[in-house]
Amino acid sequence: MINRLQIVRRYGDTDFVTALRALAATMVVVIHAGAFIDFGDIGQNIVRSGKYGVQIFFVISGFSIATTFASATSYREFFVRRLFRIIPLYWLMILVVGALTINGWLPRNHWANYFEANLGLYNFLTHFCFLSCLDHTVGTTILGVEWTIPVEIFWYAVLPAIIVFAKSRGRLTQAIALSVAGIGVTQLFARMFISPDPSLFAKWFPTSHGPYFLMGVLGYQIRQSSGQWLHQNATALLVMAWIATVVSVIAGTSGQGIVFAAATLLTIGLFHADRHPVVAATVTARPFIFVGSISYSLYLVHFPVILFLQKFADLNEGWTLFAVSYSASLIISTFSYLFIEYPMNQLGKRLSSRRPDLLPMPNSDEEASAALPTRNAA
Repeated sequence: MINRLQIVRRYGDTDFVTALRALAATMVVVIHAGAFIDFGDIGQNIVRSGKYGVQIFFVISGFSIATTFASATSYREFFVRRLFRIIPLYWLMILVVGALTINGWLPRNHWANYFEANLGLYNFLTHFCFLSCLDHTVGTTILGVEWTIPVEIFWYAVLPAIIVFAKSRGRLTQAIALSVAGIGVTQLFARMFISPDPSLFAKWFPTSHGPYFLMGVLGYQIRQSSGQWLHQNATALLVMAWIATVVSVIAGTSGQGIVFAAATLLTIGLFHADRHPVVAATVTARPFIFVGSISYSLYLVHFPVILFLQKFADLNEGWTLFAVSYSASLIISTFSYLFIEYPMNQLGKRLSSRRPDLLPMPNSDEEASAALPTRNAA
């Protein structure tokens, strides 16, 4: 029997990262439900800012990859654990929502209609094999948000090698620069060879999001360092980053994705409960940790719930749709986490340690830190 307390993920000094997951998931629900769309210009700016919850997720994922990689004893252990973290619930949701949509119990989402996508065998196979990023016309036509999953899988596979390479600050800078260049290469390739809507292909392709994952690795590296200028000025930097984020949301300024990602990077790297006890006590309160713990389930579940409520409860975008869909999604996500996500996480941990190492990994905290770029390195 699953202990009821296991629904809450606790990570000690980094519990606040779970709260960041809660914020990111809530932001995505806000934009899809149009939560504050009737609250004037500021409300509409808040709604539009919801899409940048994805950038927060990607930075957090980079941090999680670096953390899991450093603690694993082999690449296989790391990769199996990450796959079991994400795949079982994703496959189940694809099957259930796909079946409900095909049978008319759920309306087709916007992208399925936009691309006139056929929810047939090809569509399901590309999703199950995480190849939907190669064909953007089917890439997000079932759940409405699943384009991010192949992105995650790609960086689960690739990022550890980059971490091993980026043992110095200079190499990490090179990796970030290359990832930024990769965005341009992806966009150029899309314009030359992809039709229709090459910009959507580039937007949903894994290489377009490399900088965010590497920012998560940098956040991990900063957190491992000590006695540097960043840590000495942590409070001022965090306050400025948070204020800049709030101002960008209210004003609806451009470049919000970078602002949110940078604020997430600095928060991951510099926020410590012992230095900021009041803020820590607030953001690590049980409701925030609860939502953050089930945030992956919430992310996958919420959009089909919104579509269901729009069709059968005749709810339009706005506060009511947000409140009802958010509440319903939390309930469903709680059960999916308890009975699918959490047990599969535990199974992945058990299976990942059953074979000899395929790739030597750091075995101590010192070695784990050495495997990542250090700010003191030349």
